[in-house]
Amino acid sequence: MTESEASHVEEEKEKVSRHYDLNPEVFEYFLDDDMNYSCAYFEKGGESLNEAQRKKMDLIAEKINLGPEDELLDVGCGWGNALLYFGENYGCQVTGLTIAENQAEEIRKKAEARGLSDQLSVVVDHFLEASLPENSFDKIIFIGSIIHIEDRPGAAELTGKLLKEGGRVLVSETYLPHQDAFSNDRASRFIAEDVFGYGNLITAGQEIGCLEETGFEILDLENITDHYVRTIEIWLDRIRDRKEKIERAIPGESKKLRTYLTLARRALKRRTSLQQQILARKLSG
Repeated sequence: MTESEASHVEEEKEKVSRHYDLNPEVFEYFLDDDMNYSCAYFEKGGESLNEAQRKKMDLIAEKINLGPEDELLDVGCGWGNALLYFGENYGCQVTGLTIAENQAEEIRKKAEARGLSDQLSVVVDHFLEASLPENSFDKIIFIGSIIHIEDRPGAAELTGKLLKEGGRVLVSETYLPHQDAFSNDRASRFIAEDVFGYGNLITAGQEIGCLEETGFEILDLENITDHYVRTIEIWLDRIRDRKEKIERAIPGESKKLRTYLTLARRALKRRTSLQQQILARKLSG
């Protein structure tokens, strides 16, 4: 990594951590019981948020063919919901990667309380800088996290190095419908620049291109935009209901969250942004 690239990675870490290193109490007020800060999956339409988030986990596990013998890496692991769920329900070894020490501490506490400390580890670092052994993971997931990495070809290349032959990667992310959509969409600019500090919005086709150039076979692409619209609507209802509690935790945060989520929902409903899942497999050789 060049000096310029290293400097940019440090900038990404500093800007993105402003959002994710907030008091976890704020997120508890509007997320589900497992604190999933990503799109749920409403298979039947009438599920509770808790049910839909757990269905999302099972869907991911099914797509990547997760089993008890697997080593799983969750890049941008959030509050550890996927790590804990997969460790408990699928019996695999799980490693989480986050740039927020606040999140890592919460995950370790939860893992110890659930008796998962021997199965679960958390690394605090940027994906492109983390010291992870090559050819050591069977499965890698990016659930709403790859958007924070500008160097997507570099991320795809590193993913290929970390995965064993035949290993699977699943990316669930917000994408643009076409390359020039970002410049014309105020909502996308606000979310990427004002809320998260940094977000590299590209098209799903560009992401797929990076993976294919690195030696991946694309297995599946699913559009889950409607599921994200429903997820955000539930989050917004909860933020309105618990506004006073959120304000006591962090003054002004409830308004910022409502603004961000309202704009995100609008962009998704208008299809100026899309929520999509990409599944790929590392080819041999």
